[in-house]
Amino acid sequence: MGVRCEVCGNAIRGAARGDGGARERDGEAEQRGDAPNGRIFAHMAGLTSVQPLVVASKALKAARFFPVPHKFTLGLQPIKPSEWLHVPTAAEMRRKRELLDGADTRNEVLDALPGSEFAQRELADAVEAHCREHAAGAPSAGAPLGDDDIELAGRLVAEDLMLMERRPEGWVLPAACLCFPSRWALADKLGRRMEEIHSPVPGLNDRLAPKISQFFDKLAPGKLVARMNSAIMDDPELHQPPSFATLRELAPPPPVDAASAGERLLLRMERQTLRRLPETGAVVFTIKTHQMRLPDVAADAEFAAAVREHYRSLLGTPMADGSDPYKTDVAAFVDWLDAAARLPPPTRYDCSLDS
Repeated sequence: MGVRCEVCGNAIRGAARGDGGARERDGEAEQRGDAPNGRIFAHMAGLTSVQPLVVASKALKAARFFPVPHKFTLGLQPIKPSEWLHVPTAAEMRRKRELLDGADTRNEVLDALPGSEFAQRELADAVEAHCREHAAGAPSAGAPLGDDDIELAGRLVAEDLMLMERRPEGWVLPAACLCFPSRWALADKLGRRMEEIHSPVPGLNDRLAPKISQFFDKLAPGKLVARMNSAIMDDPELHQPPSFATLRELAPPPPVDAASAGERLLLRMERQTLRRLPETGAVVFTIKTHQMRLPDVAADAEFAAAVREHYRSLLGTPMADGSDPYKTDVAAFVDWLDAAARLPPPTRYDCSLDS
């Protein structure tokens, strides 16, 4: 038997890929005596010493991420290299492994086009190097094995990973490991230009498409940026492809109102980062999903006020097809926060749904 992480179950590689990328099988490190005994630290020390999301969430709970009225902006903020990827929870990594190993889900969450192999390899090297350098107590042995380098990188971290490459037709998505989508499918985006990827979002291309393309063209290696995106959801499941919404339409839950919103609704926030890979020039787009219950949002009065007014300005905003399926939930969300603002603040909060 090879060496496997006790937390996430992934196979462990024994050495860094300084040998041109040759991969060691998961028993070789054990035979050499390099692998640890007892608790296998694997690829991320954070899997065995989980950093509470409440700590990471302090950087997320900024009013600037919720402008009033709502407007499309890049909203990019520079970050340090050490801040690129967040320490995952064991629950996130277990769910990711289920999706990547599942016969019915693997092809939904992982795909790559021919010609993206060099960028995938560079991404996997960058992710593994980050894990070694910045995860507290990171070991000298490293990564799980995968069929593609995009899978290897994806199994190391909780973030969804997408590669964007400059082609003659524009910036294109040729490879991704997308386990935690918010009602969109990788199959609909793979190989498409950035403008086509964003087409379902009404008004976004008109306002931001040229700026996004220009930013990608000018992004320098070594410069990392982050932004936030958010949505209101009524289910804590991290994996929400379009089929998830379809199943709920077939058996819809009871409508959400202001009385039930506190128990039913969640603020789903996506921390998105961008960085250019120096050798291939590909741009890595990551998404780390955080979710907060409404009582946890309300616990910070300043943050709650920004979120509440941001979503109040969205009431009645149509979706791309002219419908507004989230209008009821948004109204209930805002009404609940309005009511909560009139109550004494709670004494504690915990924004993690993964504990």
